Amino acid sequence: MLLLIAQILLKNSHWKRCTPRLFVATALPEAENETMKRITREYLDKYRLLNENIYIEIVHVEPSLTEQFTCNLNATIKKKEKIFNEAQKTGNKDFEYGTLPSLLKLKAL
Repeated sequence: MLLLIAQILLKNSHWKRCTPRLFVATALPEAENETMKRITREYLDKYRLLNENIYIEIVHVEPSLTEQFTCNLNATIKKKEKIFNEAQKTGNKDFEYGTLPSLLKLKAL
């Protein structure tokens, strides 16, 4: 969402010449900096976000800081997959893959 706000701001004449900066927090070793920048750039290009000049900064954090986030994220993904699989088994059409009702219901979890 923040990337979209930055993209909208850059269309304004006051912000047009600004260079947006994207900070990527990672627990990977510093040797992976270029790989992380490349992956981030590919993601931005894939979704056509901030095609303009963007500065990508890799910030290294302690693994303990990222563990909590990834643990919560993995738990949420597993919960959504379980609900989706159960809905498919029962033939619930609201959870057909990629339909708007399924996306809204899974997002609400």
